Amino acid sequence: MRDDFSAKTKEILAKRVTYKCSNPDCRKPTIGPNSDPNKTVLIGVAAHITAASVGGPRYNSDLTQEERADIDNAIWLCQNCSTLIDKDTAKYSVSLLEKWKIDAEDEAFKALQQKNYTDTPKADQSRPYAEAELIWTHGFKRPQGASQKTNEIYGNTPISIMQVIWYNHIAWNYELKIYNNSSVGLFNLKLHHHHCNSFFHLKEKLPKINNLPPYRDLSLRAETSKFFEGTGEEANQIMKPHFPDQLQGLRLLLEYIGEDRKTYFTELTLNGNTLTIVHLDEKPNDY
Repeated sequence: MRDDFSAKTKEILAKRVTYKCSNPDCRKPTIGPNSDPNKTVLIGVAAHITAASVGGPRYNSDLTQEERADIDNAIWLCQNCSTLIDKDTAKYSVSLLEKWKIDAEDEAFKALQQKNYTDTPKADQSRPYAEAELIWTHGFKRPQGASQKTNEIYGNTPISIMQVIWYNHIAWNYELKIYNNSSVGLFNLKLHHHHCNSFFHLKEKLPKINNLPPYRDLSLRAETSKFFEGTGEEANQIMKPHFPDQLQGLRLLLEYIGEDRKTYFTELTLNGNTLTIVHLDEKPNDY
């Protein structure tokens, strides 16, 4: 039995990327006019990130039927790319496809907001403007062993694996992408964590030489995690939001020097799934 997507799910999935293929090396439009003025030609496909049935590409036995048919397991691709990802599953992994999806939706969102990091006009082009995005890349859960609660609740009663209560390590992984969104270089970039950010961890440090030329960027891998005692399905539900509650209000501060030898700052605050950006000339007292 295949767990296919509903027509409504396919429609929403396609619209979220403006009907463009989510493969960053393609981005082909997948809808256009038909010779009949009352029709369109659609060449896009709602592809499964993990297979719809046993034996399919990237099949995950831990998912329920509902999860396989959920929009979170779908990615919008042109017909060629949908075939390509299933022919080479080693190259086109779950984590890669999830990143494609996030990046494609992010690109569509920026276009909708008419925001482009490389051409946003700034009031003062004599100073650098460091800005950043926090991009979800993938998540995972790792059972650390069965909880004693399983035995306390069920005793010797036979139960399915879905009912077992586990100690779960749940993690969300991100790419912190830092941009120099100005026509002048910035130098000696530093990243400060606010003291309230105990759940946010960088998995790599800024390089020692981290000067950013105009309109260039660099990326750092980051993570937030938690331990949860519950069933695998309960853990899946906790993982669904890409930016969990424990990460909300995250505060980071970028410190950098301009070509004028002055020191500047950019404060980043996470609200929902977006970093609010405030440019400052002085360092806030609470960092």
